[in-house]
Amino acid sequence: MKVAYQQYVHKSVRGKISLALLGIMLIVVLVLLIPLRYIVNSSSLFAEQQEMQDHLERVRRAINSELAQIDALVLSMATWDESYDFINQRTPTYIEENTNNEIFELYNVQAMLYTDQNGTIVFAKTYDSQQRKSVAVPFEFFDINNFYPQLLNHPQLDQGTTSVVRAGTKLWLLAARPILTSDAQGPSRGTLIYGRMVDQAVVDRINYQTLLPVELSDYRLLAPTRQQVVSELANEQRLVSRAFNDDTLEGFVVFPSIDGKPLLVATLALPRTIYIQGERTFWLIASVVGIAGCLGLLSLFWALRRFIFYPLTSMVGDLRQIDPNQPEQHQINFASPDELGLLAKTVNQALDSLAVAQREQLAAEAKRSALQAEMLQNQQSQLQTQAALLELQEQSLAEQALPLIPVSREVLAMPLIGQIDFNRAERLQTTILHGIETYRARTVILDLTGISQLEQRAAVALGQTAQAVQLLGARLLLTGANPSIAEEIVAANIDLGQIAIYQTLAAGMQAALR
Repeated sequence: MKVAYQQYVHKSVRGKISLALLGIMLIVVLVLLIPLRYIVNSSSLFAEQQEMQDHLERVRRAINSELAQIDALVLSMATWDESYDFINQRTPTYIEENTNNEIFELYNVQAMLYTDQNGTIVFAKTYDSQQRKSVAVPFEFFDINNFYPQLLNHPQLDQGTTSVVRAGTKLWLLAARPILTSDAQGPSRGTLIYGRMVDQAVVDRINYQTLLPVELSDYRLLAPTRQQVVSELANEQRLVSRAFNDDTLEGFVVFPSIDGKPLLVATLALPRTIYIQGERTFWLIASVVGIAGCLGLLSLFWALRRFIFYPLTSMVGDLRQIDPNQPEQHQINFASPDELGLLAKTVNQALDSLAVAQREQLAAEAKRSALQAEMLQNQQSQLQTQAALLELQEQSLAEQALPLIPVSREVLAMPLIGQIDFNRAERLQTTILHGIETYRARTVILDLTGISQLEQRAAVALGQTAQAVQLLGARLLLTGANPSIAEEIVAANIDLGQIAIYQTLAAGMQAALR
């Protein structure tokens, strides 16, 4: 299977084009989908965050509305002459009429605190709206001058203070105003503080107003991961959101305590509808693009197969049936006005030209063969004549090429001319040994001045000749050796210990005749 695939891809134009088109389609799809993925994801995240910010803003307005409602109640009571007189006179009638349980129910508050100018508690009461009775006042309210002194400071008489505080184990929404006369004139005789406990009733009202599933909790009771998000971003913005998973987006509205630290956290957990819809939209578009790409690719493959691959395959089949020796007997049977038809026509013309060229080539080859046969016959005749001449020359040279010249009664000289091969060296050895025996010579001078080339085997034979001369009681002198002859003698590893060597023939004769 793998071999068939490799042959299809590497040896087939169809395979190469198909692979190229598939790669192009994948690149185009990726080029389209990657930016689309970024755009859709960014848009869905932005829309999701924007929607969460809008929801959180509604939650913040709802909680601020609770604080503003309490502040309005405090303002109405703090700028009343009877409240102004109560701080000095401490009349029980004022307490009975304005701090009874019905007033708590009417105003929907659970704490009332009156302080004088020094911050000392004049009156304090807390109320449990579920049990409909008074309860113990938290310690922080009794010592409010130490725990929350900011509530008692009023730089401007026409401004109050609202905040979230922790008293005991509960969170409270507090509003404080300076106690003034009915025409809002001072000096201030103290501070009036109303408080609303952050309980389920507050949560239900906020959910009803915002139509959102809001949860109010103490910052200390949050999970560590949520605390980290709130603490990191609360100082920069009071509305923060974070997706802790792919299904739910959580938003936080942070209300700091009077000292600026995170205290009341409104948590809103909503399903990531926009993000999930964005993901679905992206995959839907990706599917459409993929299907469209596949359909386009299949259509392109069909068009290529119909108009290019099939005609090419037909032409290749016709070309395979053509006999190279008889190209005129087969033609490509394909006619079309397009480039492939022009290609088939051009190939047929080339086949016709090839047939003509082959006929001309066959005629030229026949003529050339005849000439070659005639030339070969003449060459063979010339070679035979040259061989006969060479044989005669060799016989003549064999008789005259090795002259042994008696120089004196005991000295023989043999000048060598031309090329010394192994056969001539053997004849040289035979001639010298016979001459020593015939002339009773004691010295043989072998002159190498006229030698043009000395084969290595011939050099070895010369060394053997020198040894044979020594065995006959004579000595061998070499004269006239040139550098190339000397290199051959050295390469043959001849023992030159018993051979006298002289540069010239004259020097050798003088040494032999002494």
